[in-house]
Amino acid sequence: MHQRSVNPGIGPAQTLTYDYTGDPRYHQSIGAITRMSVADGGSQASLQPGGSPYALSSSSPAISSDGQRVAFQSNADNLVPNDYNGMTDVFVRGTGGTTRESVTTGGAESNGNSQFPRMSRDGGYVVFDSQANNLVAQDYNGYTNDIYLRERLVPSATPTTSTCESGWFLQRFG
Repeated sequence: MHQRSVNPGIGPAQTLTYDYTGDPRYHQSIGAITRMSVADGGSQASLQPGGSPYALSSSSPAISSDGQRVAFQSNADNLVPNDYNGMTDVFVRGTGGTTRESVTTGGAESNGNSQFPRMSRDGGYVVFDSQANNLVAQDYNGYTNDIYLRERLVPSATPTTSTCESGWFLQRFG
């Protein structure tokens, strides 16, 4: 049981009691912090030997509403195996480990920077922009930033550029 005193600004302070027993979404103590930009084994984000540590960056986090997954961008090359493109990629870290989302349907690396991820409430979709021109077939506008939607619910999901109806978008990405 955790207790926290709050004062909503109207009337006396109230004590709220939260029972997180058995809920895996919550740490043992409120206020715990976990670094999410790590590889599956827990290795911190870094570059291969010879890479500039000053260029290293993980940023633009977005969290699913259940708190189980975090999307972020990083130019680290050790968060997933075989990351050799030297580009900023979009990753998702959750209970299943760290995955790179800015890849082709077949798993090939992007040939341009990918950034600014956002997640659907359930973590099943990630939307991001990318300068890559190899994420989908027939991308002929060069290295112009395009918006991609990656469906994570189905392993064979195809990232596509898409115009969504506002109701669907708000329901999924709120």
